[in-house]
Amino acid sequence: MGGVIGLAIVTAAYKSYVRLHLSTFLSAEELTKILDSAHNIFIFGQHQQIRIREIFAGAYNLQFRILIAFAAAQIPSSVLMWQNHQIVI
Repeated sequence: MGGVIGLAIVTAAYKSYVRLHLSTFLSAEELTKILDSAHNIFIFGQHQQIRIREIFAGAYNLQFRILIAFAAAQIPSSVLMWQNHQIVI
């Protein structure tokens, strides 16, 4: 269940980041095209392609920073579950 919640948070952050940053220089129609398929990047000029790729890369990095935070948060909880006499099944 925790993985599903983490995936939902990461996906929401990714989409929000991409929409926010792409909407600064793309029209609503262009934004819809690029969000429908990344292959549509080729309809844009070279300069815009570079900016779009940088934004997608930034969103990807944001996802991994969030996942690193989730992984770091699991360390204290794992330590708190430690027992001297482990349960053996």
